[in-house]
Amino acid sequence: MSGFRRSGSARGIDSLSDLLKDSLPSCYTNKPDSRQHDVFSPVSPLRPTRRGTGAPSQSGAAAKITTTTTTARSSSSSSSSSSGSVSDRVGRSTLARKSHSDEISGNSGGGIRRPGHCRSKSSGSVGFRLGDSSRSSYGGGSVSSPQVNVLPAGNIIPSGRIPPTGLTREPARKDVLGSGKGNYGHGSIIRGCVGGGGGCSRTRGDSEEWNRAGHEAFEKGNYADAIGLFDRAITAAPGIASYRINLATAMGKMGRVVEAVEACEVALRLESHCSKADHLMACLLLRLGQVQAARKHLGMPGLNPIESEMRTLEAIEMHLGRCSDARQSGDWVTTLKEACAAIASGANRSPQLLACRAECHLKLLKLEDAEGILELMEKDTPTPGCCSDDRFFGMLSKAYPSYVRAQIDLACGRFADAAATAQKAAGIDPKNAELTSFVSKVKAVTIARNRGNDLVKSNRLTEACAAYDEGLALDPLNAVLHCNRAACTYMLKKWDQCVEDCNNALRSLPNYSKALWRRAFSYLKLEKWAQAIEDFQVLKEQWPNNKEYVEGLSLAQASLKKAHKEELEEILNLEQFRAVTSSKGIFMVYFFGASTDSQGEIVSTVMDLLKCRYPAVIFLKVDVNKRSEISNAENVKTVPTVKIYKNGSSVKRVVNPTLEQLDALVRKHSNY
Repeated sequence: MSGFRRSGSARGIDSLSDLLKDSLPSCYTNKPDSRQHDVFSPVSPLRPTRRGTGAPSQSGAAAKITTTTTTARSSSSSSSSSSGSVSDRVGRSTLARKSHSDEISGNSGGGIRRPGHCRSKSSGSVGFRLGDSSRSSYGGGSVSSPQVNVLPAGNIIPSGRIPPTGLTREPARKDVLGSGKGNYGHGSIIRGCVGGGGGCSRTRGDSEEWNRAGHEAFEKGNYADAIGLFDRAITAAPGIASYRINLATAMGKMGRVVEAVEACEVALRLESHCSKADHLMACLLLRLGQVQAARKHLGMPGLNPIESEMRTLEAIEMHLGRCSDARQSGDWVTTLKEACAAIASGANRSPQLLACRAECHLKLLKLEDAEGILELMEKDTPTPGCCSDDRFFGMLSKAYPSYVRAQIDLACGRFADAAATAQKAAGIDPKNAELTSFVSKVKAVTIARNRGNDLVKSNRLTEACAAYDEGLALDPLNAVLHCNRAACTYMLKKWDQCVEDCNNALRSLPNYSKALWRRAFSYLKLEKWAQAIEDFQVLKEQWPNNKEYVEGLSLAQASLKKAHKEELEEILNLEQFRAVTSSKGIFMVYFFGASTDSQGEIVSTVMDLLKCRYPAVIFLKVDVNKRSEISNAENVKTVPTVKIYKNGSSVKRVVNPTLEQLDALVRKHSNY
């Protein structure tokens, strides 16, 4: 009887297994089991549990029922779980006949667990256990439990993702719910980390190490290394404001003030009431000359600025006010003085004050100095976001450096650059009347210059002069327009007017070569040999191999000697020398050698020029080879040497003198 029941039960189980298998849709059969699946993934509701030591054993038949029934349950987890499904009906009838050790799943109340729900961890429940290979006995026989680390096919685990049997798995990482403040990539789950929005503990530890190393580099004065280390700390933990403050401090030491301000802005966004960030921001803004923004940060609640910082702020503010008033009245000397004072007071990284200095030099006809300052300015002056609305001399602070650059470009004849830069400045502050007017001026001057050049090419010189006149009416200090008009007047043989135009051009650009050589040749036409020699000598120093300049200098020198046949009076003996130099008046004595070198020839020409320029001064010369007693008495050991005597006393000795040196000495000791 017992055997009959066992046989019938076995057949019932086999038929039940076949029935369950047949009830599955065809799409779930014969699944390829080649792809691994992380059974610890939060996607899967089935988490393997370890078998308790006190779990009851099962027979092979019961194990078979468990496997088959669970397969059915997993197969139908995403489908409708209505009572009409095959697995549900069969599961209910089977479970109802089971008792105690043979029950598949149940609780003390005899309730039926619906497919797809997680099993409880009661000692009487059986679930999928990873690596369970225990043996069970039922009646008199024993069988091995099946490998249960093979997950069932179905809609819980998509097709083709069942891991191969016996494959060892990597240890699972903990999934921690974050606070929502970090950038995790997939919801608020931080993979393999412990903690919330500050990042995982290992990353936070790395950031602290980088920050500590940055502090050490900073203390040693290695600010560039400190910046790199603080950057790495920020990369590891971007949400910590103190790292940004450390980075800003190191950047300030390197003179990268604008970048430091930007780092402070981020720190204040991360921690809005950070007094250290406000204090550092105020100090950086003072270095940029942004007084109003600095005052705002120094006045933040909880921040008590020291007295020296307030004095610095007030000094910069005072000098900026005076500078603005002087510029408005056209007093460029005072404007330059106050701008330099503001820089010395602490605004030593202000691009606006640097541009102000350049503008002052431009207005004072020191264009070369203005260009030198312009080279120190960045092409695109960065402006911190917190200062974007601040004004400097009535215009937005970011527009002013571009405005000054455009003025200098225009004065140097870089018309296309001037137009582009002026348009850029006006685009930054389109409502500023000064910028709008300057853009119109640049366009009109450029048009006049282009029209004049076209007329010169057509040999319509008089009309070309009129075109340049229109441009000069708008920009009287434009050296290029003056020089272009000088070219026209030279070709029209109006030498005096050509010299005047060249003089106007050279007031702004003293080394403007085109203006120099046009004036030099005009002097030759006017037979002003001494002035021509001066210009040709300057040109020869700049371009010693220029044949045209060398020939012009030789022609001027020869013409000067021909015009003044009387040479310098030569002293013949010591008595004559003492008698002359002890007399009242100014005497310039030239000591030379018999074999005169190139430098001696230059000094000789200079003496001839000065003789023509200053007729009240007596010029003499002494040959040291013939008159050694005079050179010994005057202690002259090197030639060429020039000595100046005034009212019987020696006042100056110059070895290898230049025209500028001797000219300055004559002016100093005479009434000229």
